[in-house]
Amino acid sequence: MNEYQPPWAADAACRHLPKEIFFAAEADTESRARAASACEACPVLQLCRDAALAKTLELAEDDDLDLDFGFWALTTPEDRIAIIVMRREHELHDEASR
Repeated sequence: MNEYQPPWAADAACRHLPKEIFFAAEADTESRARAASACEACPVLQLCRDAALAKTLELAEDDDLDLDFGFWALTTPEDRIAIIVMRREHELHDEASR
């Protein structure tokens, strides 16, 4: 089974790393450090983060959010949820200010 890969993924710093390091348990600090190191040097970090946020939002809207959804673009699932909530609060504030 082929997984969809967006075009920008070909330029990702993590493209040759084992996927398991991005889905390692929080206690696996070595894998988390390898993942973070790849993300820090990644030329497509923002595109990856945008995709991770979109996927997190999609899963949350489907009530299928799995907090083991991995470490993407220097963010944990909890980080991504917090970013989504913050963005929505800013949107609501901006709408109320108009």
